[in-house]
Amino acid sequence: LGQEAINAFGEASSRAGGAAPQTASCLADHGVPTTVVAALGDDQQGDELRALLKERGISVDETLSDGRTGLAVVPVFSNGRGCYFAAGANDAFDAKTLLDGVARVESVAAVLIGYPHLLPSLRGQALGDAIEQIDALVGVDLNGVQPTHYLGDGVADAALYKADIVHANADEAATLLRWPPGYHCTQLARALCDATGAACVIVTDGSNGAAAAVASDPNRLSSSSLKWPANSLTAVASLPGPPGVA
Repeated sequence: LGQEAINAFGEASSRAGGAAPQTASCLADHGVPTTVVAALGDDQQGDELRALLKERGISVDETLSDGRTGLAVVPVFSNGRGCYFAAGANDAFDAKTLLDGVARVESVAAVLIGYPHLLPSLRGQALGDAIEQIDALVGVDLNGVQPTHYLGDGVADAALYKADIVHANADEAATLLRWPPGYHCTQLARALCDATGAACVIVTDGSNGAAAAVASDPNRLSSSSLKWPANSLTAVASLPGPPGVA
């Protein structure tokens, strides 16, 4: 943990966290068959993650790695929380691992790719090539974007224009755009959608709400896996509050 230390804590619990497990859990709770494609280590954390997912009714398509299972430690303090992340086996998660896992799932309707900017072997052009080979709706979640992941560095933007849906929170969207804090999620969603070329961008901002923006080019919408006809959507929801144009 570097120079920081936690001297005492009340309790600890394990969760199947991250974009893919959390989304899969929500879908499974509504009776939607889901599969998590993951790289796991041959260790206690891998066994625990596998058991947590299966307990929620989620299938697991796993690739065993020589590395340890990825782990995020999230201490919750009285005035906030921290996050310490070790990618572990995810360092070797590449396009072939993803595509092989997707190919083993029957009748794929949608694929959510979580945090590709943190996966050295699945970012930039490699991610773009993988998205092109997936015959389903493809979403990309950008949780945890760092100041080094600006649009223009090739880590994120080399692939996002091929995605159907991109999600980021307000801080992450501002980071990608090199904007200072303080912009409303509606502004961020519109700017990030235009900057990435994605068909749809969703920006969330906790209790402050959320907003979605769709591509300004109607041909981009009609060519995406969202199957929206050109000119069919001109306004999007901004929450809380009434629908607004983004």
